Amino acid sequence: MSIIGLMACDANGVIGRDNKIPWLCEEDVSYFRNITLGKTLIVGRKTFDSLPQSLLNKRRFIILSRKTNASDSTNIFVNSLKKFTDLYKAVGHEAEPIYMIGGGEVADLFLQDNLVDEFILTIVNGSYYGNVRLNLGHFNKWYKNTVEVSEQFSRFRYVKPQTSRLL
Repeated sequence: MSIIGLMACDANGVIGRDNKIPWLCEEDVSYFRNITLGKTLIVGRKTFDSLPQSLLNKRRFIILSRKTNASDSTNIFVNSLKKFTDLYKAVGHEAEPIYMIGGGEVADLFLQDNLVDEFILTIVNGSYYGNVRLNLGHFNKWYKNTVEVSEQFSRFRYVKPQTSRLL
């Protein structure tokens, strides 16, 4: 099993403003829906709370939260990165990849701790005001391939040159 980052930002790394995405890019939303359908997603609690109901259906979530919440059949709450890595190791490495979708704090944690194997990043055209950012410097030494370019965005796949510490 691998962990794949999946996020969108502007060229300055802006990913959010007051728990909302500051742009609307239907093509990217459609891509997100298709790639994550039936998959397990890792997300911070604030980001989870901000997701529209339509994105909660037919997906399983691992939610990182400082608050203690009860897990259910589709959502597992963990209150530390250590608890997540213990859960990840217990599941084994044979399952499908899981997607880390943010927000900013969770992305930084996963990237700093070398837990993400690859990252699919959509760079939305334009400059947006936001109070949550993705540190694009995390990808300076990663291999970068262009996946798609449109009038609204460019999508890249970053692959790190070494293997994850969890594997």
